[in-house]
Amino acid sequence: MRSIGILLLFVCLVARAAPVSHDSSVATNSADGSHRPSIYVDGQVQKPGRYDWFQGMTVVDAITVAGGLKQSASHRIEIIRDDSRVIFHADTFPYGVKKPPLLKAGDFISVPSERPGTAPVPSPTAP
Repeated sequence: MRSIGILLLFVCLVARAAPVSHDSSVATNSADGSHRPSIYVDGQVQKPGRYDWFQGMTVVDAITVAGGLKQSASHRIEIIRDDSRVIFHADTFPYGVKKPPLLKAGDFISVPSERPGTAPVPSPTAP
């Protein structure tokens, strides 16, 4: 029981030490206090969360840093920016014909699951 109390105390101290940014598009590096632009990836990806944004980042880059799509993922990916929404169809390979949309700091990428009753799009390597 004592080790749980010590662990809780440690978690509370770490949580209090991490600075919080009031700008949702900027992550704070607790090591040096610098601010980095960020994006958010949520839904049917392996590791949803906040990720550092970089100049030239596309929606495909964001999905990649989030560990890729889960099998249950829809290929209809939504990019939410301010009051606008852009839909990107991830099954439009190769991207030579249609380039993946560029992201801006603060963008939110939502990957929904396939709707019940619809079959997922087979991958090009599936037999």
